[in-house]
Amino acid sequence: MSKANKIISIGIDQGTSGTTVLAVDEKLQPLTDWYKPHTQYRPQSGFLEHDPDEILNIVIEGVANVLEQLDINAGTKLTAGLANQGETVCAWDSETGKPLYNAIVWSDCRGGEFIGNLSASEKEEIKQITGLEPDSYFSAGKIAWLLNNVPQIKSAMEKGRLTIGTLDSWLIWKLSDNKVYYTDPSTAARTMLYDITAGKWSDAVLKLMGMPKLPLAKVLQSTGNIAALSHPCWNIDSLLLNASIVDQPASLFAHGCWKTGQAKITYGTGCFLLVNIGKTYPANNNGGLTISIGWDIGEGTEYIVDGAVYATGSVIEWLNKDCGWIKKTCEIDKMISETPVQDTLFFVPCMDGLSAPYWNRNVKGLLSGVTLATKPAHIIRAALDGIAHQVVDIVDSLPKYLRIGLHEIRVDGGLSGSNYLMQKQADLLGIPIVVTDNPEMTALGAAAMAMIGASFSTKDEIFSQINSLTHKTFSPALGSQQRLTQRNNWKQAVKLAISAADLNKQENR
Repeated sequence: MSKANKIISIGIDQGTSGTTVLAVDEKLQPLTDWYKPHTQYRPQSGFLEHDPDEILNIVIEGVANVLEQLDINAGTKLTAGLANQGETVCAWDSETGKPLYNAIVWSDCRGGEFIGNLSASEKEEIKQITGLEPDSYFSAGKIAWLLNNVPQIKSAMEKGRLTIGTLDSWLIWKLSDNKVYYTDPSTAARTMLYDITAGKWSDAVLKLMGMPKLPLAKVLQSTGNIAALSHPCWNIDSLLLNASIVDQPASLFAHGCWKTGQAKITYGTGCFLLVNIGKTYPANNNGGLTISIGWDIGEGTEYIVDGAVYATGSVIEWLNKDCGWIKKTCEIDKMISETPVQDTLFFVPCMDGLSAPYWNRNVKGLLSGVTLATKPAHIIRAALDGIAHQVVDIVDSLPKYLRIGLHEIRVDGGLSGSNYLMQKQADLLGIPIVVTDNPEMTALGAAAMAMIGASFSTKDEIFSQINSLTHKTFSPALGSQQRLTQRNNWKQAVKLAISAADLNKQENR
């Protein structure tokens, strides 16, 4: 049992693979943490679903477990923050409180046909209003699919019993005893239904998407007195939620990237690069990336430019579970170091399609240059190289949004533990990669933001604690000509992958 603390903040990171619950003190030092994965349902290629009830029960279990490890007394100031998956969508019956279908996950591409049927002018209008490139990645296409393909959801809509939204709104609604139907600006901005300059749901986009009467959550600040959460198995009467935010901006916040031009990468199930661009919406929105909202903590909207690599940790999971080539992620560097480089081998690991700046869901993973001397370690190295190259593709688009270049990128997530990948990333970018020693930056960001939302700490105090966190820096060690050669070879591999996708599309007509 930990000692009694004056301030305890609980960060809940409800992510793609599982849920982390982290408790920290007023100095952001960890007190205890807990993690549990949830089931991944893949009904067919390109589809990915989660069970909303399973996720809810895991969050309840995780908070209960962490609360039991804390010495909470009458003098303890307790707060909580929630980080969510962002684009993942859940629909439920407002009278029964039961899900009407599994949650459709952000990487699921089933909304692609609906998005593809939009005209070029409609897509451009959506992009200018929402800041997002029209794509099945975002919530709107998933919602359209649910309304058009799930009879019970269409029926609930007609009866006025449909409640639909991102997973944060589902969790908060259930844990507030069906009293609070809420989301924050960072999450609303990932739906492709939100006007990010006007700060409200867009009637124009809702009409274009064929859902003008869609019931949507109230959008408030990312911090404040959001809801009193409770459950019978918790050892306290209620837990005040003082922050709610998308997982990636939560990580950006935890890294202290609060100024224009500061950036972070999280290597999770997917890989996510976010750059803080300040409080002014950029004039240029045609650089192949997306503009979104980082947070609003009462000081105005902080905008971000972001780009995602759909498959990163999921590629390693495939190499592990399906190929059987990796027993533990920590073994990757050793395997690579013991195997000579095979220059002819290229892996474009885009199993869920190419995202920014290509936006081509038809492209699938491509492995080329295989010889009889190719070993599993060669393919694993090529997969990591492919992940690093896709990040550089995103960074290369940033000058269209930023007047200043990136001086470094701060990094977290499971694959940040690979020294090989981190050095490769620094080499290909030509700037330092700064890896945090804290593996739970998303949960930490939610917890830190909650302390501000509860007025337990000031922003300056939180920033001071964030700056005291320890890091490891990887500096670039690759010559400019070598970097250029490797980048040109990668671009040729991507062209080959796109050509293969186009050929496959023609054959299936």
